[in-house]
Amino acid sequence: MTDGDADDLPTDATIAAAVAPAPSTESSLHADADPALLSRLALIDGQPLADRAAAFRQVHDELRQQLEASDGDPGRSA
Repeated sequence: MTDGDADDLPTDATIAAAVAPAPSTESSLHADADPALLSRLALIDGQPLADRAAAFRQVHDELRQQLEASDGDPGRSA
């Protein structure tokens, strides 16, 4: 790129395409998700900040306990 040569600069559309996730990324992330967990997270997300923080902390602790309980047992699914 040379100084002052605007033709060499990427366009906004090029930049957006480069940083945007693939169209199927979000749907594939949720494809295997537990519907009850997604519903719970959506409910938590609508709460005031302090309540939301406490609720997300509780979900985190529960998920961590499930993962720790399944450690060492590769055949077990949480």
